[in-house]
Amino acid sequence: MTVEVFSLEPAAITGRVSNRPVPKMAYTKKEAAGLISISTRQLDYLIDQGEIPVLRVGRRVLITHQALQSLTRRSYVRGRVQ
Repeated sequence: MTVEVFSLEPAAITGRVSNRPVPKMAYTKKEAAGLISISTRQLDYLIDQGEIPVLRVGRRVLITHQALQSLTRRSYVRGRVQ
């Protein structure tokens, strides 16, 4: 699954117009799981364990882009895979 969001930055702020992809601010559980290549069940486990903070909007559960980046930074291990 590929999620692409395009945004045009105001020229008055940057001095130029950019059409580079900008990440969404928040993702559904299915989108978030796809972005970090895990199952939705594993994502639910991480949420239940408090590893990933969520936003609840009514019945919707959303995961912020920042929360996903934080998780991947914490989970990064140097070296080779055994």
